[in-house]
Amino acid sequence: MKIDGQHQSGGTNRTQRGDAPAATGRTGGAGTSRVAANTDRVETSPDLRLLAAATNAILESGDVRPEAVERGRRLVADGSAGADANRLADSIITHLLGQ
Repeated sequence: MKIDGQHQSGGTNRTQRGDAPAATGRTGGAGTSRVAANTDRVETSPDLRLLAAATNAILESGDVRPEAVERGRRLVADGSAGADANRLADSIITHLLGQ
């Protein structure tokens, strides 16, 4: 299948027909695994991994206060949340330092 801009042109390839791709690749010596030559690989940045870890920690903590979330939503809706970036930064730092 070829994707050209906003349109797809229907082509045929092995995966569309449900056939398994041919076993191509390298083989190593004893105890090594076979690696296909034409495989895709995705690597995430350290920043993305940190964000994912932080998100998981938040979701697992159980410390979500529904009333605070609703208050924040109201502030965002009326435009008063984050209007003063310096004040917001000071509040975050003060909170993190426990003062």
